[in-house]
Amino acid sequence: MQTILNEVRNSFSNELERIHLLTRQDIVNVAKSYNLKKDYMYHINDAISVDMWVKKVSGPDSPAIYYKPQGESSEDIPLKKDYFLLVLMNSAQSEILQKLGNNIVCMDLHIGPMVITSS
Repeated sequence: MQTILNEVRNSFSNELERIHLLTRQDIVNVAKSYNLKKDYMYHINDAISVDMWVKKVSGPDSPAIYYKPQGESSEDIPLKKDYFLLVLMNSAQSEILQKLGNNIVCMDLHIGPMVITSS
């Protein structure tokens, strides 16, 4: 995916065209529309794909430190059953949290049911 983005961006000369504004999401959308399965897409359904990825990376060094699939209840965190929660943190973020996170933690957060689209 990065190679595609680099080649498209390097093809820019003097005239900006739509192709030069290509994003990762554009590539994912094209792959989905042509039903192409790559390493980054485990299933055409996003919820199933996320579930498969979380199971694949599970373990002591996993970046997925908490996961609650949509449709399941959680005893740890009081969320509605139709809510989805995935908490990701890499080792650098973990070190910073341990050193500086005594009083505050910042997160990107979307609360609500996950919108699932399929083609």
